[in-house]
Amino acid sequence: EILEGNVYHEAGWALLNYLFVPFGGFFTMVAVLNLIQNILVYRFIRRIVDIESWAFSVFLYLFMSNHYLLSLSMMRQELVMVVFLSLWPWIKDRKFIRCALILYVCSYVHTSAFILIPFAFWGFLPFKRGVLMSILYFIIFVLLWFSGSFLNDVMSNLMQFEEVSDYMQTYEDSNKVDSFLGLGFLINLVPFFVFLYYIANRKSSLQ
Repeated sequence: EILEGNVYHEAGWALLNYLFVPFGGFFTMVAVLNLIQNILVYRFIRRIVDIESWAFSVFLYLFMSNHYLLSLSMMRQELVMVVFLSLWPWIKDRKFIRCALILYVCSYVHTSAFILIPFAFWGFLPFKRGVLMSILYFIIFVLLWFSGSFLNDVMSNLMQFEEVSDYMQTYEDSNKVDSFLGLGFLINLVPFFVFLYYIANRKSSLQ
């Protein structure tokens, strides 16, 4: 019933819950997943961040509300995100087939993983041309910001998955607040512009 989608549309998450039934159920699963995810995030920090900034990076991860804290209310999405993060060495080495396959499997945990599959090919981008890449990312950001119809078309294509349709309806019903340029929004843009600066000033392809 689970695999056929009659009980729960995202069979991977349902089966994961079922596997933990003999070990204490849902809360044991939450504890184990958080342990694994935090290890993967820390390994990513150790691999990417300079050693003198490890503690600060862990501090940001733990105490910024839109990172670890938010993950406790979006566990399926967080699991997919951390798996994607842990795939970075393979993406960098252009091992796109295994990355795409893993992300496809992740779609059984949360359908949004389909959006990440194109990023399995990220390693083929010309990161040595840092300034060009930064300009490209900024243009994409501006286009997405002002092209609501484009985003609507993307989401419409995903609507063929019934579970995504259910999510969209839920979010439309519960999120009626108009967006605005507040201080919190501007602060959350800082990492994006730091990313652009970092890409523009890189001397090699990828780290």
